[in-house]
Amino acid sequence: MTKLFLWGSIIWLPPLLCYLLGNETKFKKGIAVGVTFPIEGRMNEEVLGRLAAFRRELKVCCLVLMAMVVPCLFLPDMSATMAVWMLWLLIVCVAPYVLYARCNRHLRRIKQEHGWAAAKSSAVVVVDTEAMEEPRWLSPALFLLPLCASLLPLLRDRSFAVAYLVDAGCIAFFWLCYRFLYRNRAERADGNIALSRALTEVRRHGWGQVWILSSWAMALLNGALMLAKSSEFWFWCGTLLVTLGLCSATVAIELRVRRAQERLTENLNADPLDEDDLWIWGLLYYNPRDSHCFVNDRVGVNTSVNLAHPAGKVIAAALVLLILSLPLTLIFLDGKPPVLSVREETLVAASGRSSYEVALEDIVEVELREALPQRLWRSYGTATESLLRGKFTSEETGDVTLCLDPTAPPYLLITTEGGQRYLLGSSTEDETLAVFDLLQAQ
Repeated sequence: MTKLFLWGSIIWLPPLLCYLLGNETKFKKGIAVGVTFPIEGRMNEEVLGRLAAFRRELKVCCLVLMAMVVPCLFLPDMSATMAVWMLWLLIVCVAPYVLYARCNRHLRRIKQEHGWAAAKSSAVVVVDTEAMEEPRWLSPALFLLPLCASLLPLLRDRSFAVAYLVDAGCIAFFWLCYRFLYRNRAERADGNIALSRALTEVRRHGWGQVWILSSWAMALLNGALMLAKSSEFWFWCGTLLVTLGLCSATVAIELRVRRAQERLTENLNADPLDEDDLWIWGLLYYNPRDSHCFVNDRVGVNTSVNLAHPAGKVIAAALVLLILSLPLTLIFLDGKPPVLSVREETLVAASGRSSYEVALEDIVEVELREALPQRLWRSYGTATESLLRGKFTSEETGDVTLCLDPTAPPYLLITTEGGQRYLLGSSTEDETLAVFDLLQAQ
């Protein structure tokens, strides 16, 4: 069931990515797959044929990626499953965009051969102040409401305080993204000021909706997390529903904005604004003459970074390293078997570089247990097949610090004078029993 849930949480990514990339074969503002075409180019058989071929390539790519999951369901252990899961996620994040970049290159060549390419852009950003309207930003109160709602679980439960605060911090970050990452410039299609204003209004409305929905999703996730202590079933149901709801809503907003851009510019008679030379493979914005770090994508709601900007280089490098490091994550996880010992009047539970120390004089009760508490939930820390380490909680023990191998009972449940609880164990039964005998003799 764990493997099914793990793969089920991301199996929808290939169809979604391939569908969204395939949607870019429809002309919006004269652009298809990141290439700008004049009127005759949009009706050219060679161009239309290449776009159709790209859609077919995406379908094959999606089917191959989905088929790769089937044998992964039968891997023998969770460690191997997690490693393959992360490797598959990396492939999903790269493969469809390789096809996109390949199609973009072919379309550019066709455009060049037919003489449709505009003169190379000077890369100077020109802002049409007449087309720019004073932004009507959503009230911060619309973000304050989900922020307050996300903190309400703290009044009832402090076990997951770190998780609650992280989600609340995400809402504050979403407001910053909404307010400061938007630009009007990418909404221009040609010199038509009325059209530019309409495109700006459509995108700005969708932009605000995405961030408001994301904020409420964080508040609802905190509500689902609060249910964890009383019902594991409802926690997972709530989390799944919130995730699916947010993904569905944001994709619907993206498609709605794209359809509006397509309708508004389907009768675009004048040659559209051509900035193809500023977009590498139609995906990456590079303009040394643009002082902005963030820019709007040419179609849809999304935002890109300017790779020519110093901060843009740092952000892009960090994202690439993060994606490439996904399959290597398990290699660097500090998951050595736990060791339990008594050193200089101190009980020490260690696993790799991490350790927990409890002064013997502070221990008021020691209980030898053969099983873990029921409904044990992790607040933060490590949870693998062979290691539980960090802060956990359950109805039976309340908040408790763990450092043990869940497959190697028994365990020591230790209570200190301050009311703190530790559930500790070693990778070997003899070592745990020896420490228990020693503590009993104190």
